[in-house]
Amino acid sequence: MPNTKNFSDFRVKTVVKELSNSYKSDPYPSSIKRINWIRSIEKLILKNQNIFTEKISQDFGNRSHKETYLAEVLPVVSAARHAIKNTKNWMQEKKIKTSPTFWFGKSKVLSQPIGVVAIISPWNYPLQLTLIPAINALSAGNRVLIKPSEKTANFSTFLAECITEAFDSSVMQVIEGDYQIAKAISNCSEINHLFFTGSIKTGRQIAKSAGENLIPTTLELGGKSPAYIASSANLHKAAKSIVAGKLINSGQTCVAPDYLLVHQSHKKKFLRVFLGELKNLYQNYECKDDFTSMINHEEEQRIEGLLQNAITKGAVVNKISIPDEIPFSKNVIKLILNCNEDMEIMKQEIFGPLLPVIFVPSVDEGINYVNSHDNPLALYLFGNNSEENDKWIKKTKSGGITINDCLLHVAQNNLPFGGVGKSGYGHYHGIWGFKNFSNQKSIFIQSKINVVSFFMPPYRKIFKKFAKYLIFWV
Repeated sequence: MPNTKNFSDFRVKTVVKELSNSYKSDPYPSSIKRINWIRSIEKLILKNQNIFTEKISQDFGNRSHKETYLAEVLPVVSAARHAIKNTKNWMQEKKIKTSPTFWFGKSKVLSQPIGVVAIISPWNYPLQLTLIPAINALSAGNRVLIKPSEKTANFSTFLAECITEAFDSSVMQVIEGDYQIAKAISNCSEINHLFFTGSIKTGRQIAKSAGENLIPTTLELGGKSPAYIASSANLHKAAKSIVAGKLINSGQTCVAPDYLLVHQSHKKKFLRVFLGELKNLYQNYECKDDFTSMINHEEEQRIEGLLQNAITKGAVVNKISIPDEIPFSKNVIKLILNCNEDMEIMKQEIFGPLLPVIFVPSVDEGINYVNSHDNPLALYLFGNNSEENDKWIKKTKSGGITINDCLLHVAQNNLPFGGVGKSGYGHYHGIWGFKNFSNQKSIFIQSKINVVSFFMPPYRKIFKKFAKYLIFWV
């Protein structure tokens, strides 16, 4: 039997070599070529959206078709159309103001393709988190290698078929496989940029391996993203937004509200309002298939383990009653009160339908709590006090913020998306992704009138006469 590691290395190196040779033969593709590549993605999504939706649902056991349409199909199509509209402008050399010291010369910056971009994508939003970075990379003129998650095998196989049909193998390819393929990619020194979305644990391993080969990386990780409900907040509206943000994909979203910090002024009516919103939400499902299940039994057991650990350490669980015969009854969102730092639920990203609640006496206590933990990928503020909101924005560090709603900063093509600290580094979406996958090449063109030459060795009388004035020009 062939060595699995050696076979994985061989597969990756073979594909990367083909992509790298393509890049070397055309290191600066025209805007027409790049736009046509992106149009191919748009077309394959529009043509196959129903099949993608069904494949993803099969992988999950049940994945809401409406959620896949809203959270995967639409964002990819939007990103593609945004790139088609703007790629030519992004490619233009940008004129830069030249320092007075170098007057008469000209300065500019060219966004240059970096080569082969490898994308290792996760299972929770397999379509969006694979193809949006691919669109950004193609817009920047690169060649792309995609490694989708083995946990969504039906989707991954179909994606590979679609990419093979829509793209020449010299432009973009998909390699299916497990962690051995991911490891081979991070060890391949011919890759020019590695884009990874996934857990902090795996991200750390990817970064270490890529770092040993000096491969630049973008890590889109996760962590515990808090939501703060201020005293000035409309509790009913906040509850509706937070419950919806947590419900999508059954909480398996890297930017889902992970825990709540609630101003104690809401303590008396908090449970009534939140449980009422949960009851209203679940009981008004027109179609039970609109609920997304956990990806597999292993994840269900992990969530149950977090819940039981919290209970044994003093947590109080609050939930609404759902008949057992309803398929999603065991995955209904549960509010966890009386939380403490010893609970596993407060130490790791939940990635499921559990929502810890902590009451705080003031905005400063809330900020202090967030700042005493790892920087989150997202932060959600609910309140109508602009001074308090400004304090949160400036005194906390997070990848992004949405105020008086959840998740929506992630959906903007004109906003950068990425983490900070342990929630990741590097940004993508729109021009931010274009720049992320480009080398910003600085260019200076000296004029015929070369003022700098007067200050070059050998230093003559003119240097002594004018050098003292340079300090006023620089």
